Amino acid sequence: MSPVLKLILESERLDIDQMAQVLDLSEAEVAAEMERLQAEHTQEEKVRAVIEVRISPERSGGFHLLLFATGKGLHEVATFVSERLASVQGVLSTATHFMLRIYKEQWHFLLSLAENGDKPAVSP
Repeated sequence: MSPVLKLILESERLDIDQMAQVLDLSEAEVAAEMERLQAEHTQEEKVRAVIEVRISPERSGGFHLLLFATGKGLHEVATFVSERLASVQGVLSTATHFMLRIYKEQWHFLLSLAENGDKPAVSP
């Protein structure tokens, strides 16, 4: 993990010169690392969804499927559901649940801090 990211996640909100002092780096190095982290975060932003699919029974009982989808945005996932999934023969209905914010997955932070400087509200 980047030392700049670690400092951001573990400490109070510091400005660039304070982070440079704590990490013993130049302000330019800290600023460049923050820009790199922001660009990396922007490129990897994705929307996740859980999709419940109800299908018509063929030989016995009703069947239901649970799908997990990832897309570049809400529109991409919604388009997949309406054009590709719902049009499959035997699909009676779908219900899509979007997961818009994921703070931790396997104890790794996935999103940066909020713009206002607040840390994510996560309870154990």
